[in-house]
Amino acid sequence: MGRTYPQVTFNTHTLLEQCAPSLYHSRFDIAHFHYADRIDLYTLLDTHAIPYRALFVDVGYDEFCGTQALDKALERKEISWENTQAFITHFHEDHDGNLDYCIGQGMREFFCGPLTLYTVDRRDLFLQRTGLYQAEGACMYPCAEFIMGKDRFSPRVLERMHILPDHAHLTYDDYDLEVLYTPGHAPEHACLLERNKRILFAGDHILDAAPGHMQLDPESHILTRFLESLTFLKTLNLEHIYMSHTDALHTPEIINAFIDRIIESYTVQLSRMQELMMTLSEVSAYEATVAHYARHTGGLAAQSDFMRMRRTAIIYAYLDYLVDTGFLARHVRNDGAYAYCCA
Repeated sequence: MGRTYPQVTFNTHTLLEQCAPSLYHSRFDIAHFHYADRIDLYTLLDTHAIPYRALFVDVGYDEFCGTQALDKALERKEISWENTQAFITHFHEDHDGNLDYCIGQGMREFFCGPLTLYTVDRRDLFLQRTGLYQAEGACMYPCAEFIMGKDRFSPRVLERMHILPDHAHLTYDDYDLEVLYTPGHAPEHACLLERNKRILFAGDHILDAAPGHMQLDPESHILTRFLESLTFLKTLNLEHIYMSHTDALHTPEIINAFIDRIIESYTVQLSRMQELMMTLSEVSAYEATVAHYARHTGGLAAQSDFMRMRRTAIIYAYLDYLVDTGFLARHVRNDGAYAYCCA
C-alpha cells in the first residue's frame, strides 16, 4: 500500500526523555505537513504493577513518527504488548494512526472519549442543517464522509475500543488519571487530568486559537462546551500541561495566560460574527459563511470543496454559540436548514 502523505518526512528530536517519575516524552519533527510541524508523544511506564504495564497517551502515525517511541518504551522496561494500553485523545490520524500496528503487536485494548461513528443519516443531517446540501448538492458527500471518519476503523480496532465516561479513572503507577470530555478540536476530544500532581495531558485541546472548531452535529454546542472547558481548566491551578504539537507548559501563571490568549482569540471572532449577523436577515450557516468570506478574493466559491465545507462547519459552531448566549434566534426552514437571525 502506498503512503498517504508521500511528501512528509520526519526526524527524531527526542526519544523517551524522562520528564517526570514514570513519564516519558518523545518528539518528532515533521516536514511538509500542513497541519503540524512536530508530534509529541507521552508514555507512562508502571513498574509497580506485576507484570509491568505501559500506557501510551496517543500513538502517533507511522508516516509522521514511525513506531520507535512505542517499541523502545516497551523494550526499556521489558514490557510485553499484552500489558500495554493506550488512551486516544481524539481520532485524527496523527494521534491514532498506529492503532492497527499496536493491536497487531498484541495490545488488547485502548480507551477514548465519546466517539460518534459515521452514518449516512449523520452526514445528511449535517449537510441539511448547515444549508450545504441545498447550495452545493451531493459534491459535499465525500468531504463530510471524510471528516466524519467513514471506513476509518478496522473491525479489530473497533473490537478493542473502550469508550470511557466523563470523569472515569485510570491508574498507572502513582498516577490517578481522570478522563475529561473536552469537545472542540474534535467532537470526541478528551484529556487526562492528574489532580494531585496538577498535570493535564491535553492532546490538541488547548492548541487551537480562533477561527477554530467544526461543528458536525446539531445540538452538540461544540464551541460553547469548548470555551466552558477552557474556563474550567483555569480553576485547576495546573502546574504542567503536556500537548501533542508543542512544548509543555509549566506553572499556573504561564498556563492560564496561554488559555486566556485562546479565549480572547474567540472573543474577537465572535464579536465580528455578531457584527456580520446584524447586517443579515435570516440565513443558513452556509449563507453566513458566503457573506463572511465575501471580502476575500474570489470569496468562498474560490475555495476547494473541503474548505467550503470546513469553513461552513466552523461558522455553524459560531452561530450556535450565539444562539446559546441569546444573541441569535434559530429555527428550521422549510428546506431543512437552520435559519439564524438576531434575537
